[in-house]
Amino acid sequence: MNLQECVGRLNKLASPSLAGSWDNVGLLVEPTPPHTVTKLFLTNDLTEDVLEEAIVEKSSMILSYHPPIFTALKRLTMATFKERIIVKAIENRIAIYSPHTAYDTVNDGLTDWLALAPGNGVINVVNANATTRDYCTSEDHRIEVTELKQSEAFKLKDHLARKCNIQTSQIYNQVNTDGSNNTELSLSFACDSSNLANVVDEIHKMNASKKTHITQLEKAVIPGAGMGRINTLNAETALKDIIKSTKKHLGVGYLGVAYGRGKNSESMVKTVAVCAGSGSSVLIGVPADLYITGEMSHHELLEINSQGISVILSNHSNSERAYLKILKKQLEKIMEGKVDVMVSEVDADPLVTV
Repeated sequence: MNLQECVGRLNKLASPSLAGSWDNVGLLVEPTPPHTVTKLFLTNDLTEDVLEEAIVEKSSMILSYHPPIFTALKRLTMATFKERIIVKAIENRIAIYSPHTAYDTVNDGLTDWLALAPGNGVINVVNANATTRDYCTSEDHRIEVTELKQSEAFKLKDHLARKCNIQTSQIYNQVNTDGSNNTELSLSFACDSSNLANVVDEIHKMNASKKTHITQLEKAVIPGAGMGRINTLNAETALKDIIKSTKKHLGVGYLGVAYGRGKNSESMVKTVAVCAGSGSSVLIGVPADLYITGEMSHHELLEINSQGISVILSNHSNSERAYLKILKKQLEKIMEGKVDVMVSEVDADPLVTV
């Protein structure tokens, strides 16, 4: 499959616009075209050992859940392992794609899978604030310039295209409140906040309008999408049984457990809030009997436990890695069998218990 078609299908599964504004997702490394994807290699973390495995497997594309390029790279040398990974991927003509928080946020994505760890129940989004440019572009203001003569409308349209790069605008007949058409026209277009002051200034310079209306646009909230999930279990369950089911769900032999004040392994649990990776920023303040995430700081645990809430920690990437087996099946379906999909056998959490 052509690389761009492959990326298009990955984006359709979970739009990169769902990711956190601080994140770095989507296609991160693109070989010179044409590039055909025959094998898609899945990993949670792209380490040098994982890259070697991908090369041996003759992979043409790597999907790394965590982005191997996160902070800016000012050079590509052999000095750091991240630089070496990117250089070697380019040398071997391997594309790299990362979904990260787009998969955390999307409905039926990684977080919904994690929410099943304690058992069956009613699952809801913790922070239902996920938005996407598929519903509203990055242009976040709508401007309407009214009471224009025909010559003024077209002159202003051309002027804004040249001076402010407003390429998509519409001229239409004004309508009175009584429904009758005016002979005057209106010019309507969208722009982003960084360009707003410049646009307004250019409109005033033209001195063509009696009225300018500015409306701030809100991005659409996507049903079922957002950060974190809360599972209201069908039946109260002993914490010790949830610990057991979480180990099985994540495919790990150990977990860290911090019992809430007055709680122990026999305590009954009805509501469980989950967040993959480092979950404190999403989970703290959420009313629940139990939190499940990858990692939290010592002082965060003390604060949460003081409220009678217990916490299960799996280590950061162990809260995510087992999802790759579920993702493999999803990708095989959306790639329609045209691309071989495999999961790394080398990828593992760097922290082990000894």
